[in-house]
Amino acid sequence: GCGFICEDFLVEILGMNAIAEKAICIQCRIFIPMKGVYKGMLMKKRIKNGPKILLPSSMQKIPESKKDGRSEKACLLVTAAGVDPSTTNLHMARLPSIDPSINKPPPKSFNPKELSTMLLRLFKSLGVPNDLAQNYSKNSKGKKYGRRLPQISHAFLRGVADPTGFIPSNFVFITGVGNTNLLS
Repeated sequence: GCGFICEDFLVEILGMNAIAEKAICIQCRIFIPMKGVYKGMLMKKRIKNGPKILLPSSMQKIPESKKDGRSEKACLLVTAAGVDPSTTNLHMARLPSIDPSINKPPPKSFNPKELSTMLLRLFKSLGVPNDLAQNYSKNSKGKKYGRRLPQISHAFLRGVADPTGFIPSNFVFITGVGNTNLLS
């Protein structure tokens, strides 16, 4: 599930630094004995009044505690890899194979993860010839194989709710993608 978090509160809980200012969503776990256990994404939203976090029922995984004297306090845990965009996301967005118009490549230290065997099996199940999938996997590894920049044409997306209410049903908005030809 996906709920919303007040943009000022998001910056505050992430430490009020540059990463916090750029954050658009967090993957979290929320423990509230009076309400239950919640799991999912919280998308940044401008919230002027009311609660700083809006939790839909789709995020609730365990119902409220039945114990007398349960606490009204809450505990919010942000998962280790749960702040988006991550540094890896920001570096990948600077690859020429993702957006040729960007003139600032990622730093030399950038080395994206290898494609997992699960994704290679997915390619196979979708009918992608094995030699094509293996070649793509090798080329996406980048400098590990003597290439300065990897040739990546894929992305991993997290699904979050539309904080604006303007995206039509059955449409997807992908932030940071300036080259719409890649999506056709």
